[in-house]
Amino acid sequence: MKTIGESMYNNKSKIDINIVNKGTILSDVFESFNLNDLSIISSHTSRVVNLSKIIANKYDEDEEKVFLASLLHDIAGVISSKRWVEFCSENSIAISDLERKIPILTHQKISKWIASNVYNITDSEILSAIECHTTLKKNPSNTDLIVFIADKIEWDQQGEPPYKSAMLNALDISLEKSALIYISYVIDNNLLKVPHPWILEARFALERSIKTTHNTTSEQRSTGE
Repeated sequence: MKTIGESMYNNKSKIDINIVNKGTILSDVFESFNLNDLSIISSHTSRVVNLSKIIANKYDEDEEKVFLASLLHDIAGVISSKRWVEFCSENSIAISDLERKIPILTHQKISKWIASNVYNITDSEILSAIECHTTLKKNPSNTDLIVFIADKIEWDQQGEPPYKSAMLNALDISLEKSALIYISYVIDNNLLKVPHPWILEARFALERSIKTTHNTTSEQRSTGE
């Protein structure tokens, strides 16, 4: 890995990657995208960062944590997707058989690795949000949910996501509701080749959480609390 600027980790990878680390993380990340001709990822990341900030403010969450997680969530793009599985093997990043068969699923874990080993991110909440921004996971934190939601609403494809309006409207109810709208949409419409176990666990946990909240609210209304 070629790092422009001070290298803060011991690189053993045989994979040649260009990544910028001059100590100013915002400009470093976008310079890394530019260096690797990743204009689509760069634009997507910028929009995710902006939306994440808005959602974090709405829910009174830590904007700095959300900012760093959303900024770094797709930094794995500096590595060729054809070498993601190999990179995981070289750097002891644990991946499942499903992730080996569908390498796109590894990029959230690689992004976490780069955030930790190149940009020295140590906060577990930030690293968690990066690691599950594609699939989410059971019992997600609000930071997990915010980055996940922003990533889906501000997707990296052309046009508007078909679930965008529903997700945005659901944000007036809860983060859980918004995230569940996306998960239910892609699973119920068979848009995933094989659903990752984490997204299935997330769906179950979100449905349970929403049901519990609904029941609690109903009980409070019936008792006049």
